[in-house]
Amino acid sequence: MTESAQPIAIFGGTFDPLHIGHISLSSRACKWLGVTKLSLIPCHIPPHKGTPSVSAEHRVNMLAGLANENPFFSVDTREINKHAPSYTVETLREIRHEVGNSIPILLLIGGDSIAQFHTWYCWQEILTLCHVIVLPRFQDTHEPITEQNIIQAITTDVTQIQSLPAGKICFAPLSKVTISSTQIRDMRANGLDAKSYLPPAIFNYIEKHQLYPNLTVSD
Repeated sequence: MTESAQPIAIFGGTFDPLHIGHISLSSRACKWLGVTKLSLIPCHIPPHKGTPSVSAEHRVNMLAGLANENPFFSVDTREINKHAPSYTVETLREIRHEVGNSIPILLLIGGDSIAQFHTWYCWQEILTLCHVIVLPRFQDTHEPITEQNIIQAITTDVTQIQSLPAGKICFAPLSKVTISSTQIRDMRANGLDAKSYLPPAIFNYIEKHQLYPNLTVSD
């Protein structure tokens, strides 16, 4: 794989907050796929989830602190800057326009999302713009995938992900991580120490700004 063909990996979410599970799974998946950088894209208003617990500014600042600490990560604020619901297909259209038609784009998503992928806005177009890399989550529901176009796109051949620009779905062969943003918020609400589940930069930011007091909203 030449340098010019280096796939672009992106990972979107509310990151409310980002925790070691996000970091462990995404970094191991990227290593397995031969990717050396990962762009984190915090969403402003997620269409499929409730309003984030803390402001967009706080969530961006937490990710920026992580990126300063670990150059593997970068932060893309294009969805935050729109001040509107974040649709993955719109972000992918922009990125594809920026990088051209030949570079592989890898979209990392949680395993709890793949069974509902067919409900995403313009999901068929998403598969024309990128590959979907599915990360395991400990609360995966294991709902059966019934949409034939999704089933037909699934591959275990990593070379297809690395060489084709888009169109495949691949389940990363990784062990699950038993932590979630909901659990961390609940721990904070109950006065429990969540430090071991958070990167230092994010933990220090949360402490400094006293985020997540008495909050138990769901992911």
